[in-house]
Amino acid sequence: MKRLGAAAVAVALVLAVAPAASAFTHDVGTPGVGRLSPIAFGGLVTCDDMAFTGHVTSNNRTYGTLGGTFRFDTASFENCSPGVTVTSNFPVSFSVDPVGGYGVGLDVNITTRQGTCRYSATLWGAGGARNANVGGDVYRLTAGCGGPSQFAARTNLSYSDRQGGEL
Repeated sequence: MKRLGAAAVAVALVLAVAPAASAFTHDVGTPGVGRLSPIAFGGLVTCDDMAFTGHVTSNNRTYGTLGGTFRFDTASFENCSPGVTVTSNFPVSFSVDPVGGYGVGLDVNITTRQGTCRYSATLWGAGGARNANVGGDVYRLTAGCGGPSQFAARTNLSYSDRQGGEL
């Protein structure tokens, strides 16, 4: 399985074998929406969702007849553990290769009562035309929140165009 890199990385681990090819069928600039759900950060915080909006930045089929990149414009972490906030640092994106391999970039600040830590990674995985199971190791870039230096994370990526169709 060929993998595409993602901007500002935060968690990395290959989870599954691709059942179907994937691509972005719309033109560059097409807006879309999606979620990572649920997402847990090493015992510091668990969130039901990371909801995002963004747009297609590449569908040039560089890696065969399919593939592309989607850049996050906004991201909000919803229904997180009480007393902890999670915010995304931009730019981040996800990419899909011709056989359904995904790389999802994460770069976040986690703020607890003790302070703020920055974590970064790429979540690797596989999926179909609108979703993927992704996961991997998340690495702390700055200390201050009382969190671990590294932990594993798993989540499900789902995405679509704004009308709910294939992106």
